[in-house]
Amino acid sequence: MKKDKLEKREKIKVSKETKKALKVKKQKESKNRGKAFKEYPIKIVKEVHKIKWSGWDNLKKKYIIVLLFMVIFAVLFFLIGLGIQQLFQWIKIY
Repeated sequence: MKKDKLEKREKIKVSKETKKALKVKKQKESKNRGKAFKEYPIKIVKEVHKIKWSGWDNLKKKYIIVLLFMVIFAVLFFLIGLGIQQLFQWIKIY
């Protein structure tokens, strides 16, 4: 009985072609959490340096565009509100 269990536990040798055909995933190695915790800030700094930040001129243009759209929509909704108010007064609801 024990021999049967031992035989089942033995590793089966699989060729590279068979692995590719079956797409066998390798088991992940256990990571040292302490080391990963210490290296995390370094990785973050490297990623931040990869980012291409917008220049001040570009930011100013975008800021002005956003403010203009906010003003335009505020005026538009104010006029729609006045129109609805007039409609309600005309049909004697308000």
